[in-house]
Amino acid sequence: MIRHTTLIAAFALLAGSLSAQAALVPNPLLLNRLLKIGTPGQQAWAAWTAGEYGSRASVPGLRGVLASPPEGEHRVLVIRAVLDACIRIQAQPTAEELRPWAKRFRAQTLVLAARDPQLHRDLLLEMVDRAYATDPEWLAAGNLLVANHAPGTAARLLGGLRTALTLRVVDDDRLGFGGAGAGGAFGDGRIDVPTDFPPTVFWKLVMQKTEHPVAPGRRPVFATRRVRTRKRLGIGSSRGSLDRQTVRLEHLATLLGAEPTEVDLATRYDRTIIWKGVQPFRAEARLHREKILDIWRSLVDRLTQAKLLSPADAGRLQPAIVVTVKDHRENPRVDLPKLTF
Repeated sequence: MIRHTTLIAAFALLAGSLSAQAALVPNPLLLNRLLKIGTPGQQAWAAWTAGEYGSRASVPGLRGVLASPPEGEHRVLVIRAVLDACIRIQAQPTAEELRPWAKRFRAQTLVLAARDPQLHRDLLLEMVDRAYATDPEWLAAGNLLVANHAPGTAARLLGGLRTALTLRVVDDDRLGFGGAGAGGAFGDGRIDVPTDFPPTVFWKLVMQKTEHPVAPGRRPVFATRRVRTRKRLGIGSSRGSLDRQTVRLEHLATLLGAEPTEVDLATRYDRTIIWKGVQPFRAEARLHREKILDIWRSLVDRLTQAKLLSPADAGRLQPAIVVTVKDHRENPRVDLPKLTF
C-alpha cells in the first residue's frame, strides 16, 4: 500500500504547476497511465485512488480497463475496484463495457445502469430473465425498465409470467383448502486478496432504505457499500423469497397506470371440483382454465391498446398455465383421468 501511494504522490508532485495543497491530489495522467499499463495491483490501486479523490479525469482509464481487462487470476479484483470507482465518481460506462461484467458484478452493474436505463435497456431486459439474480437485483432491473417505459418491457414481463391453477377434487363441497409458501437458498465462497492490492469493496442491492437509492418503484431498491481490508474474505449471496410472479403483475399494472387489484389476472388459482364422474370433471377443469385464458387475453388487449405491447409480441406470446390436480376424495373408486388441453 505504501509503495503505490508513494508512487502516486510522487507523480502529483512532479506536475510542477500544482500548489502545495493541490499536490496532495493524485495526478490524473499518472492514474490513467497506471490503469493502462500497470500491473493488476497498480491498476486496482489507481482505481481505488481515483474513487477516493473523485478524479473524474481518470474516467478514460477506468473505462479502458473495462473494455480491455488484464489477464490472469486477479482480473476480477481489478474490475471490482474499477466498477467501484466508476460508481463513486459518477462515471457512465457504455453498455458494451458493462455487459461482460453484468453476471459477475450484478449489483455494481445495476447501480451504474440506473443512471441511464434507456442506454442499458437491453442489459436490464436480460437481467429480468436471469433466475440467478438475487431478489433485489431482479426487482431493480424491473423497476428501472418500468419507470422508464422501456420498449420491450411488457413483453418480457408477460413472457415470464406463470399462472398456477390447482384443482382439488372432493366428494362434497364442505372441505376447504389453502396455503402457500416460499423459500430461499444461500451460497458462499472465498476471495483471497494479494497483499499489494487496495481494500476490497462489496456492493449489494437491498430492499431496505439506505443512503444509496438505486431503483424507485412500488418496492424500491437501494444499495449498500462495504469496504474490507482483510486479505481473505468470505462472500455469499441469497436468493430470498420474493414472489416474482406477483411482482411481474405489479409491474404490468404500473405500466398501465393501474393498481395491481385492477389487473384481474392472478398468479395462483385454487379451485374445488366436486366429483361427479370423468366427463363432468374434465369439463369443469377445462372451464376453470378457459376463464384464466380469457383474463389473460384481456390483459394482452389492454397492453396492446396502450401501445405497451406490439401486435407481433401479442400474437407470439402464449399463456403459461400450470395445472395441478389434487385428489381429496375419501373413497375413490375411479382414478382421476389425465387432463389434456
